[in-house]
Amino acid sequence: MKAFAAKPIKWYINCAITLAFMLLFRFIPAPEPLTPFGMTVAGIFIGMIYGWCTTNFFFPSLAALILIGFTPYTTPTGALGTMFSNPQVLQCLFLMLAMAILNATGVTSYLAQWIVNRRLLKGHPWLLIVMLFIASIIIGLVGNVAGSVLVMWPLAKDIFQAVGYEKGDKTPAFVMFGIVITGMSASMTMPFQVATISTFAFLYQASENAITGFDGAAYMGVALPVLIVAVAAALLIFRFVFKLDVSKLKNYEPNADAVSVMDRNQKVGFGMFIALFLLLLGPSFIPATTAIGNFFNTLGAVGACMLVIAVSCILMFRQGELFVTFKQLADQVAWGAIFLFGAAMALSGPLNSAEAGISAFLSQIFSPIFSGMNPVVFICVFMLIALLATNVLTNAIVAAILVPIGYNVCLVTGINPVMMTALFAIVNTNAFMFPSGSPAGALLHDNDGWISKKRIYSWSLVYIVILLIVVMAVGYPIGNILF
Repeated sequence: MKAFAAKPIKWYINCAITLAFMLLFRFIPAPEPLTPFGMTVAGIFIGMIYGWCTTNFFFPSLAALILIGFTPYTTPTGALGTMFSNPQVLQCLFLMLAMAILNATGVTSYLAQWIVNRRLLKGHPWLLIVMLFIASIIIGLVGNVAGSVLVMWPLAKDIFQAVGYEKGDKTPAFVMFGIVITGMSASMTMPFQVATISTFAFLYQASENAITGFDGAAYMGVALPVLIVAVAAALLIFRFVFKLDVSKLKNYEPNADAVSVMDRNQKVGFGMFIALFLLLLGPSFIPATTAIGNFFNTLGAVGACMLVIAVSCILMFRQGELFVTFKQLADQVAWGAIFLFGAAMALSGPLNSAEAGISAFLSQIFSPIFSGMNPVVFICVFMLIALLATNVLTNAIVAAILVPIGYNVCLVTGINPVMMTALFAIVNTNAFMFPSGSPAGALLHDNDGWISKKRIYSWSLVYIVILLIVVMAVGYPIGNILF
């Protein structure tokens, strides 16, 4: 009984600590240039972050929205309205709904099965590993990291067991770890991914909408080379430095006949994704002065998602069967993430307001530290801090804290804040060392004995170093050119 009671007691203690920060932090004397209003907002924000880390995403978010509504800044209804009227929150929500079409129609699973069952993989173990990673990358590009893991791990385990590997062996451990890092690294390369949008949203808020957008094509021009070089470097290091024994994978027998052609729903679902991709990236390639460019710009990202969702939900086939239902799509939305991001956006206004004095206070602390730094050194240190922090906290929390700081330092040092945020978005998505960093990180640690904790921590550190070097050696120079 005591063991059973311990969990709810700990839960309520964490809830009480969350509320204590939100309600009592305001009574701490405000150091200049912070104001009493700033202390109130800071307490609500700190309590919200603590609650996110120890309870769930809903309770702290709703509590913060209610309490910020009892300040002179807004009302609870106004705070909720700010959250759901925020363009980036709407964009994240409708992107999740639109991308859910791929999972609802089985497109992601089909693509993974097709890739790993090519006949050319027979007798070529490293090519098989590369193809497993490519399949993970594709799912990460069009879906999410957790989805990549949930689709690819069962496929990989079947291959391992068929050729004689056992739990704890080094090679399957590396492949399963590689599926996580490749899917995670891929998920940051698309400008319309939720994590990318939310990271830039914090930049817009910090700049008080002096910055309102970024070039999606330029972002991909930075992120894709970083992805390719980082994954290639990891493969080379694990092949020639860690010397994996992949001999058993030579016995793998691909079964191309087991993968039939796409069914009707999968073809339509894949077509819907292509249409969405073109609608989202159209403004980056077609001048706004043309009729088509004006259409793309007027439609916007939210409108593009709404159009694809509306067409998908209206399609009915000859047998009277709907292509997808809205409920199928809504069931796959990460509502907790929407409330986390939405509440952070709702609090960004008061946090960055002149009345709070928080931005001035942070600039007063960090500007002397970073302002004397060479821009390259600052970017390197800032990216390292982000990489370490995002592996402990979720990326939205890290972005909410660090992007405003980075923006203020950029103003002092002359660094392009859009370029800085692009690099930040790339590294901030890579959270896998600890289970608290991301859903994929939690899955990596809950691997049914295939990967030891020691390997997770040591290999995570290796990849963090690889990624930091690649971001600075590849991403930073390209970013300076494209942004």
